[in-house]
Amino acid sequence: MISVCERDYIIGGVQANARGDGRRRTDARPLLSFELGAVPQASGSAKSAALLVGVKVAIAEVSHVGAQADDDDDVETMNTRSKHLGISEDSIRKYSDFCSKLLNSDAGGLDLASLCFVPNTTCWVIHVDVLVLAYTGNLLDTMFQAIRAALANTLIPKVSVEESGSGLARSFEFDVADEETEELKGVNDIPAVVTLYKIGNYHVIDPTPLEELCSDVQLTVAISRKGLPCAIHKYGSGSVDPSLLADMIQDAKKHGLASLEWMDREIQREKLRLSNLE
Repeated sequence: MISVCERDYIIGGVQANARGDGRRRTDARPLLSFELGAVPQASGSAKSAALLVGVKVAIAEVSHVGAQADDDDDVETMNTRSKHLGISEDSIRKYSDFCSKLLNSDAGGLDLASLCFVPNTTCWVIHVDVLVLAYTGNLLDTMFQAIRAALANTLIPKVSVEESGSGLARSFEFDVADEETEELKGVNDIPAVVTLYKIGNYHVIDPTPLEELCSDVQLTVAISRKGLPCAIHKYGSGSVDPSLLADMIQDAKKHGLASLEWMDREIQREKLRLSNLE
């Protein structure tokens, strides 16, 4: 809940380009550093001050995850879950659905075809669990950022496949290695996600929880490594003027590229730290 006075104060500050915490409309707070490998039992994990993400990989039949009988078809790889008393179940569901759909699409970056090791039959399925430790606003962006980091830390056991017979008698046998692993393919191509919140006649980036309550439209934009929008999703019941929409996408491009560069440095730093511990 937010009072009328608080709402007027926030809207007035956004209009004057002076938000309550001193930031301008398109200023973001410092990105949260994360720790890779925070959950040893998981296939991959990442932890920040706000989120804990764990990844588990499992073998499944292709027909059970929605793939068609084609080596190049995508397979369902993401199931996101998030539990926190301060966040509505509706928001959790919407954000989980967005992350899952994006990472299962061509725009998601992951090489989904490589997860299928027995053609048309058997594949790896990736399960992602997200636990919210602290809620400071802008959950979708920080959640996707943490998922991206956890996937960069994920290792999949190597699989050797032997084929016998041909035609209708064609069969496969596979063996999963106990020690040998490999990284997910395409992790570096996973985009950054930037959500812009319209407040009054303007938009802000990285809102606080109170600022979120003053917004009737949210635009989530996925930005590729080339700086291009590869997915756009609108939340809320309000409308966006075409000229404002263009400005929002431009700001998303700028912030998304900066986020990708920062994440590259963080992931390399963490991988170096983990290698020094071995």
